[in-house]
Amino acid sequence: MPGRNGHPGRFDAGYRACEFAETLSGNLCELSGTARFSGALLCEKHAGQLEARERLDLLRGIVSFLDLCLRNVRIRNDTNLARLLNAERTRAESQLEPAHEALRRTIA
Repeated sequence: MPGRNGHPGRFDAGYRACEFAETLSGNLCELSGTARFSGALLCEKHAGQLEARERLDLLRGIVSFLDLCLRNVRIRNDTNLARLLNAERTRAESQLEPAHEALRRTIA
């Protein structure tokens, strides 16, 4: 029975291919899917890669949201709240570089 990309024998009992759409080279991932991520069965490499990307996107979103909050006049006038939001922004921003590095390690 032809499997993915028309290769015979691809769907052996117990073998579930990684459901990552395509690799950077344009090929489908050939590794066995072993981890679930957002409903898809992925190999460990792609699951780690998507988890790292998701964390990076989340941190970027937090920093952007806090920037918007800090532009609000009412918040700026509340010095305690502004100080707290600045501290949270600094904390989130300090986690961006380690998150970038984690993503780089999953791609390499």
